[in-house]
Amino acid sequence: MSQPWQPPPDNGGGFGQPPQPYGQQPPPPQPAPSPYGQPQPPQQQGYGYPPPQPQQGYGYPPQQPQPFGAPAPGGYPGPGAPGPGAANNNVALAVAGMVVGVIVAALLYGLLYRAMYDDDSGEVTQISYASLAVGLLVGLAPAFFARKNWPLYITAAVLALLAAILGELFGTALIVSHQAEQYMGADKSGFWVLFNYPQDTWDLWSDGNEFINYVFLCFAPAGAIGICQAILRRRP
Repeated sequence: MSQPWQPPPDNGGGFGQPPQPYGQQPPPPQPAPSPYGQPQPPQQQGYGYPPPQPQQGYGYPPQQPQPFGAPAPGGYPGPGAPGPGAANNNVALAVAGMVVGVIVAALLYGLLYRAMYDDDSGEVTQISYASLAVGLLVGLAPAFFARKNWPLYITAAVLALLAAILGELFGTALIVSHQAEQYMGADKSGFWVLFNYPQDTWDLWSDGNEFINYVFLCFAPAGAIGICQAILRRRP
């Protein structure tokens, strides 16, 4: 008597696969091979060679090197180069130069004032350009070291006028010192007369001045402003 057909037992495997024992997990699927090939690890360069560039991913353009001095993305550009006249502006040096100019100009003008004194007539021969030279000496420092600084230009003009007045006062004190030594035998310097009798020296100087003397004094601030303007036009 024929037996009926019995199907084979199903042990969890698919068609054509060998049966798996009970309790054993199927093996994990193998990854498909990459069409682009496996990435190669970076090779170590020998000593003295530049480091290798990092590999870019597929689909990304290569990065271009930034030019020297260019700002980084999202950053701010650095400060620009200073202007051509920035290096010539030094207020402290200009002020120091003005002070030195006042002292030197006053001393030189005082010596010239004393030399222009006539013992016979008792008068001083005024030289118009002497005050102008005082202004030039005082205005040299701001003209070169404080360009386009009009407050310093005006200060130089005021100091030039002060230097001219101090120079004439010093010259008057030198004249008094000379007369005291000549007629009384007193050996006193012009500085001693000026610092010990400042009011008397001022009165003696102002009493002997005329209108033209004050006009000549105005040449000093004009010379200071003039030298500043001349240097400014030549070196903008």
